Amino acid sequence: MVAPAPIVPNIPNIPKIEAPKPIERVAVPSKKLPNQPQISVPLYADPLKWYSYSGDVIVFWEVPDDVISVAAKLDHSPNTDPTIAEKDLFTGKNFGLIDEGVWYVHVRFKNNIGWGPSAHYKISIDRTAPAVFEIRIDNAVTENPAPVIRYETSDALSGLGEVGILVDDNDLIRVGATTTSFALPLQPPGKHRIVVRAVDKAGNALEDDQDLEILPLAKPSFDFVPKSVS
Repeated sequence: MVAPAPIVPNIPNIPKIEAPKPIERVAVPSKKLPNQPQISVPLYADPLKWYSYSGDVIVFWEVPDDVISVAAKLDHSPNTDPTIAEKDLFTGKNFGLIDEGVWYVHVRFKNNIGWGPSAHYKISIDRTAPAVFEIRIDNAVTENPAPVIRYETSDALSGLGEVGILVDDNDLIRVGATTTSFALPLQPPGKHRIVVRAVDKAGNALEDDQDLEILPLAKPSFDFVPKSVS
């Protein structure tokens, strides 16, 4: 079997993101620890979503008037408390490019009282299509107008989002991500092209196709005709 080529997902046109700016002011003394930072990551705006593209991870945060230092870290742990302060005070940080996987940004503020609670932001990246699979049909040439097709695939990172089935140029039939077999709708006699497309939760897709021929049912014939019928 020749491995099918993955389908490249549509990557949105992302506007240029300005670099974080330095903070130049005298901090205002506080009587309590700083609040938890509010983090935003324009390139990966939804921490609950999987993304199929990579770019510089530029993280922003609002710096309150009492803050004198910021500690920021990027790793694979969801609950890290960063302890090393940045050399200078900025409105954010560029962590650069990251590989596939689940990442977490951690940020905390320090004022004259001490370090406040950490904020955590999840970034999930999956650029790999689902595992290669092959459509199986018990009989590629059959008189059955609704044959069952079988397939099985998986996705190691984000997981399968959905499976779609195309018969010729008809509308896409969406089936569950855990489905591994499907009885086709009734098909007319003739040759058909079956396509199964697996899409993961990041939008990466892979498909396989198979030819199918539906034979017309044999016309009834009479081998014996009685001379009289009562």
